[in-house]
Amino acid sequence: MSNSINGYIEDITRFVKPYIVNAGARAIRMPLRRKNLWNGVALTPVIKLNGYDTPQLEPIFKNIELSISNDVMFVIDDHTYSQYAEPDLLKFWVAFGTALQQRFGNNDLIVLELQNESGKGAWDPAYAQSVKALVAGIRAAGITYPLAIGWGNWNNVANFGQAMADLDKVGGPGTIDPLNRLIWTGHHYPTTTGNDQAKSGKSNPEISGSSVSPAIPTFFDGCKARRLQCMITEIGVGGGARGWLENGSGNPEFNGKAWFKQYDEIQSRYAGTVVGTIVWGGGSAWPDTYPFKVEYQKDGWAHTNLH
Repeated sequence: MSNSINGYIEDITRFVKPYIVNAGARAIRMPLRRKNLWNGVALTPVIKLNGYDTPQLEPIFKNIELSISNDVMFVIDDHTYSQYAEPDLLKFWVAFGTALQQRFGNNDLIVLELQNESGKGAWDPAYAQSVKALVAGIRAAGITYPLAIGWGNWNNVANFGQAMADLDKVGGPGTIDPLNRLIWTGHHYPTTTGNDQAKSGKSNPEISGSSVSPAIPTFFDGCKARRLQCMITEIGVGGGARGWLENGSGNPEFNGKAWFKQYDEIQSRYAGTVVGTIVWGGGSAWPDTYPFKVEYQKDGWAHTNLH
């Protein structure tokens, strides 16, 4: 639901409900920017966008209600690329998390992804301590939802080792959350999609056949060894308005369905560790010309099923 990044929260009937009811999605991620929800002092239920009052909180709540009523996980992501040490990050999540607790109470289906690709891959020398302090502050405020953390750029599935090693120095990621509800997030684009960088796409796809990158099971192994749940919250998997997970780009040619079958077999070996996978690229913000858009066929949902 990438349009939400800009403050335009997707309408549940037009853009969200079809994914859940018709397409069978079991997890949805809403990327937000905290500047649209938080003025530094309090939450902002409505903001001005292009001169118009644009609701923020209530549309988010409606999306959450739709998801959890259908037993679908709803991941809320602050898509700001901040370091975990930024002081206003704790203030925002305490305010927003408290509002969610008041509205929904305790619910395992609501996941707070505390930051997207923190620092855009720039290393925080105090990474482990920063994460630990942020999680502790959120828990001290009485917020009980699962918390998702990560580190790195758009390929952090392959680059998670440095952050894990730093967390190991403070007792391991399992010691950070007193409620033991921490989820490690990974992103993965290389070898499966042209990703969303301007240099990529049809003219320069970063696709290599249909084999799943060995970085993915290595990532799962690293989390399993630490008894840490993980979730890939962004992954590029081919596909487009002309068909789900089918795209002829790449050399050798990419077969999305073959890739997905192999990925599903790998993921099934990590039951209890891998809690979900979310594909990046759906929602109203993406044009049909985006070569790897994950979207329903324009003649309706009858021909589209994500199972």
